[in-house]
Amino acid sequence: MSKKYIGKTLAYKRFHSAIWKTQSLLQLGVVGIDEKVEKDYSILLKKFEHVKGVPGPKPKNYKPQVESKKTDDGHVELSVDPRTAAFIKKSLEADKKRHDELRFFLYSNIFVSVWGAFETYNQMLFEELLLKKPEMLKSKETILLEDIIQHREKIVEHLVERQIEIIGHFKIDELTAFYKKKVNLTLDKSQLEKAKEYYLVRNIIAHKSGIVRDSQIPKLPTGIKVVGDEIQIPEPYLNRMIENIEKIVTGIEKHIDGKFYSTPAN
Repeated sequence: MSKKYIGKTLAYKRFHSAIWKTQSLLQLGVVGIDEKVEKDYSILLKKFEHVKGVPGPKPKNYKPQVESKKTDDGHVELSVDPRTAAFIKKSLEADKKRHDELRFFLYSNIFVSVWGAFETYNQMLFEELLLKKPEMLKSKETILLEDIIQHREKIVEHLVERQIEIIGHFKIDELTAFYKKKVNLTLDKSQLEKAKEYYLVRNIIAHKSGIVRDSQIPKLPTGIKVVGDEIQIPEPYLNRMIENIEKIVTGIEKHIDGKFYSTPAN
């Protein structure tokens, strides 16, 4: 049995902690939704399984017929006319559908959270590396003398913080170019395409609450559904996204491990 790779950086440990939390939240959230739908709606709707809609328009003089009486065992027994029964059934079905679709809201939030864990890994990783190897800060970037004097006691830490803030605003191409420049790492083509795909979906969820314009629909990746004008992330797509992000981060960590942490053989 192969030993699980645990990485060398604090960034990697924090990443896996975040992934464990989001996956646990996903499992518990789905269980909660399923229990709500089954317990509160499916069981109740079963009592209306023989109720059919009443054909024809509602009579102008129609008044719902509802009678109730208390049974010997302390329960309340209701008697309603067919039209009222059909209305209650339809209302329950609509409310069940609303609660059942909460899972897609959960999936979207988990998706954004996983992408956030990826971004946090990138920032934490370079914070560790730049503090470990301050010479990596060398660039043609200018800095005000006033800024140097103000932070003279901890100038390296200040420069690292500035760089991390910049990394936090990188788009995918900028991030991959930074990895290439600083640590000579290049993501393979399939990983890069996946990262761009997830970045697009993440932005639609985070900045537009999942609402898509018609012109954006053809750009959406296979596996993403659009209901009305809102995207829905199916659970299989979310699970593949988590798996692929983990692979990308593990590949980065192994490269960093070999370049900065592993002891060369004599």
